[in-house]
Amino acid sequence: MERLITRLGSFHANSALAVALLLSVAGVAVAGEHQSPRFEIGPFGGIIDFDAARHINGNIYGGRLGINLSPYLGLEAVVGASKVTSPIPNVSSQTIWLSNLDLVLHPVRGIVEPYISGGVGSLTSAVVASELETQNQFNFDLGGGLNIWLADRLAVRCDYHGYWASADEATSNQTGFYRDMIGTVGLSVGLGSSQPRLPDSDQDGVADDFDRCSETPYGTAVDSFGCPPDDDGDGVADAKDACAGTPAEAKVNASGCPSDSDGDGMFDGIDTCSNTPKNAQIDSKGCPIDSDRDGVFDGIDRCNGTALGVAVDQHGCPMAVPPPPASEVKTIERWLVLHNITFKTGSAELLPSSFGPLEEVAASLISNPNVKVEVCGYADAIGSEATNLAITQRRADSVRNFLISHGVAAARLRARGYGEAEPMASNETPEGRAMNRRVELHRIH
Repeated sequence: MERLITRLGSFHANSALAVALLLSVAGVAVAGEHQSPRFEIGPFGGIIDFDAARHINGNIYGGRLGINLSPYLGLEAVVGASKVTSPIPNVSSQTIWLSNLDLVLHPVRGIVEPYISGGVGSLTSAVVASELETQNQFNFDLGGGLNIWLADRLAVRCDYHGYWASADEATSNQTGFYRDMIGTVGLSVGLGSSQPRLPDSDQDGVADDFDRCSETPYGTAVDSFGCPPDDDGDGVADAKDACAGTPAEAKVNASGCPSDSDGDGMFDGIDTCSNTPKNAQIDSKGCPIDSDRDGVFDGIDRCNGTALGVAVDQHGCPMAVPPPPASEVKTIERWLVLHNITFKTGSAELLPSSFGPLEEVAASLISNPNVKVEVCGYADAIGSEATNLAITQRRADSVRNFLISHGVAAARLRARGYGEAEPMASNETPEGRAMNRRVELHRIH
C-alpha cells in the first residue's frame, strides 16, 4: 500500500485531475435519489503495485462493461493493459493484460454508491524479444470502490482491488501466488432503461420493506428506520412537536402537547388518579392526599388535623352535633348511637369533648340498674381490615372504662370492636364515612 501511495506522484496529470474531482464531489455528497441504469460502460486508468517478486512496475489503462441484475447486485467484465519495464535481458517490451469477471454488490443505492466486488480471471504476460512469448496466470480478485453520479447517466468511479495470480513458488515467496494491488479512477456511462429499485412510496430514501414510518412527508429528514426524529419519544415528530421535552409516558395531542384532564398538574398517562377534585393536593402519582383521614382532601380541607373519627362538613371542619336528649339515653330499647364521641388521631384516647356526653350516658345507666349493654366500636373502610378491627376494640374498651370510672358496674358492661362491619352509610363519600365511624350501645337484656 505504501508503495502504491508513493507512486501516485508519477501518475498522469489527467488522472490526478479525476482524483481531485472525485474528492470534491465526495466532500459534499449526501444520500439522494438516483435510478441506476441497466448497463454501465466506462474507461479507467490507474497504478499497479506489483508483487515485489515480479521486479516490475507500471500503470494500467482499460475499461469495464457491467449489467445490473437487481437493485443491489451486478455483473461486470474488466479488461486492462499495463506496459511495464521488464528486468529480463534483451526484452524490448513487456505487457501485462488483465481480464476478469466480477460480481458487484451495492449495499446502498443513491447519488453516492459504495460497492464491493470480486471474481476470477487471468493475467497474461506478453514479452517481445526475438519473438513474442506469452504466459497466462489464473487470478482471483477482491476489492471495492465508490460511484458518484454527476448526472443521471454519468458517474466518477474510484476503485481499489487486490489480485492474486498463480505463480511458481520459487518466484512468489513460497506462497504459490503473486499479490498485485491496483488502484484506478475512471468514468461510468449509463446505458439502457433505469434499473428498478425497491419500492419507496414516501421517497424518504428508506425502502418500504424497511420503513417503519411509511407516510413521511416528502423532504422530511428521517433516521435509518425511515422515521422523523422524535427526541422526547412522544410519538410526534420534532418538526411538528409544539411541546418538546414532554415527560415519558405522558399522553399528548396531535401537536405533541400533554393533557391534564383533571387539572391537578400531573399529566394524563402518568396520573394514576385522573379524577382528582380541583385544588386538591396530590402525591407523586397524581393521587389526592388526606393527611387527617377525614374524607376531605388536603388543599380543599379548611380544618387540617381534625381528630380521627370526628364528623366533618364538606370543608373538612367538624360538624356541631348536639348531645342526644336525656330521654334517648335513658330508654335504650335495643341500640343507641353515641354522638360526639371522639378520640385522638390513630389512638384510643378519648378527647375531652367526649366527656360530657359519656357522663350523661353513665348517669342514665346508673338510674336504670337492670340494663346491661355492650359498647360497640365501628370504623369506616379506609385502612386495612385488621387495623380497623384492632383500633375499634381499643376504643370500645376506652368507653367502657370511662363508664366504669363514673360509677357503672363493670358486670353490666362489655366491649367489642367490629372494625368496618355493619356500615350505616356508603364509604364512598365523606359524609358516609363520618357516619360509619361511631360508638354504639347495644342492650344485652
